[in-house]
Amino acid sequence: MYSADLKYFLGIINSSRNNHSHLHPSSTYTTSKKLISLFTTMLGRFFISLSAFTQIVGPFVADFNETHVKNPRWPPHARFHNGQTMTLGLCLGLATIYYGFRRTTPATKVDSITTAAVFGSLYWIAGLSAIWYPGTKWKDPELYVLSLLFISKPNCTSRFLLS
Repeated sequence: MYSADLKYFLGIINSSRNNHSHLHPSSTYTTSKKLISLFTTMLGRFFISLSAFTQIVGPFVADFNETHVKNPRWPPHARFHNGQTMTLGLCLGLATIYYGFRRTTPATKVDSITTAAVFGSLYWIAGLSAIWYPGTKWKDPELYVLSLLFISKPNCTSRFLLS
């Protein structure tokens, strides 16, 4: 948990114990509202972090093998664009983490989380839109065979994932 959020959370708990909330129902409502806000912020940061992690690691796991970067049939310019895409995922993932967890003031907190969400979405939007370009397909024919082998016999393709 982010240390400023933890201090804020503990402050809410302590103030709710000491303010005799049974005498002031509105203070209980305010405390509950603050806890819900804190929970949604933490949940949002979790999903933003999950997106960032998959942007950083996913392209290298999926593309740095015989089906993409190490494919001898790929021309050098295709490898260039694959490397560009992998680096883009890395940069967008790091920017997502930075804006999702940097120290902010209450006035800039929403802007920072929104910026993190935008950075966290750009890679996926670009990936989903790629199918609209002429001659593209979701999978190469050799990758389709590889995925069938992976489902039926995981040991046959472990060399592709680890090399």
